[in-house]
Amino acid sequence: MATQDYWAEAPLNRYQTVLFGPTLDSSIGDDDPVRLFDEVLGGLEWSSWEVHYDGRRGQPPIHPRYVAATILYGLCRGIRSSRKLEEACRYRLDFMWLVNGRQIDHTTLAKFRTKFAGPLKNLFQQIGRVAMSLGLIRLGEVAFDGTRVKANNGRFRCRTAKTLEEKLEALDKLFEEMMAEAQAADAVEANQSSSDEDDGNSPTQLPGPLADLKQRRERVREALSNAQELDAARSKRGVDPQTHPARVPTTDLDARVMPNKEGGYAPNYTPTATTDGHRGFIVDCEVLAEVNETQEAVASVDRIAETFGQKPSKFLTDGGNNSGAVMQGWKSGAWSFTHPRR
Repeated sequence: MATQDYWAEAPLNRYQTVLFGPTLDSSIGDDDPVRLFDEVLGGLEWSSWEVHYDGRRGQPPIHPRYVAATILYGLCRGIRSSRKLEEACRYRLDFMWLVNGRQIDHTTLAKFRTKFAGPLKNLFQQIGRVAMSLGLIRLGEVAFDGTRVKANNGRFRCRTAKTLEEKLEALDKLFEEMMAEAQAADAVEANQSSSDEDDGNSPTQLPGPLADLKQRRERVREALSNAQELDAARSKRGVDPQTHPARVPTTDLDARVMPNKEGGYAPNYTPTATTDGHRGFIVDCEVLAEVNETQEAVASVDRIAETFGQKPSKFLTDGGNNSGAVMQGWKSGAWSFTHPRR
């Protein structure tokens, strides 16, 4: 049996006060990828992001560079959840180093991702250009594929055009009734218009219940429009929308009902990604509301050419994308088309 002095001593005592403590920077290797990531972001222009902040009211906000860095570096590390990113900023040394010890909560990250969706995509492209200038992306060979991701919309919260029309008719009737009641109340309390403004019930602003009802009605109207478009497309393909009507989501309006990866049907998205073969950098990505990603293959190559100034030499994808449109795109472009072995 081993004695007590057999075991290796701990290099640090958690209770020991040291005169010269280790710095956060010393915890990150000189060749760690997070250093290159930070250097790239530090050389970019952030003035177009800064104009979205008031600059006078409230507590000083975290600079958008660090919030964007957290989101994009998280994607590079396979972390997409806002709560997981918040946890990483608290406990992972590379994230702590990247944001200089700032603790960014998940609400801030989620709102930032929604508010700056367009600029984040543009920033992703800028990072790709810098990576190419450093030789990290070569575009000698790229691989394209898609997958299936479930929407938040439940499978039982999908409706056909017929049911949506019935629901919209009921909401229209309810809205008119509530609007009439509100107008009658305003007429009775006309002499209290100033106090109504203080309560948020001014003529230029709908009362809370009416505003919520109006928003619900608009969402149903948009869902109905989607259902009618899908029914029209089905009719062109020879499918009778009366006997086989399209079902559309009512929560995630841009999702579509399609097969799940594990079987069955539910509202889903089809995200695609194209990666560079040299070091695995993602050079293009998109999210589709379609079952098949084939139509996106040629478009992905065109976006890569626009972003990096050149087309890839070889394009790898699976046999499911062996369509005439893709082959024609290969024939007209300066890139070769390859089906990797399964």
